Amino acid sequence: MKYIVSPEAQAVLATSSCFWGMPANSKAGDQLSSDQKTALRWDQQADHAARTQLYPAPDADRDADMQDLWLETLQQRVSAKKAGALWPLP
Repeated sequence: MKYIVSPEAQAVLATSSCFWGMPANSKAGDQLSSDQKTALRWDQQADHAARTQLYPAPDADRDADMQDLWLETLQQRVSAKKAGALWPLP
């Protein structure tokens, strides 16, 4: 968890091929090239952070529901693989 919120990880995540977006950690700018900062509109980082809405933390019941749903999803994937699913599963 500490790595994910570090400036280094935030810079890597912000510029990964599957996710180009503003890093939450403002110190990530130290890890970005000038071209990456331009692509991310780094000069607008403070305004972006000010408009960002935090993800609400679920209560205990919602958390349990989400964990149950995730477990069900994983079990379906295992069952599909065992049955020789016709679509690719990672």
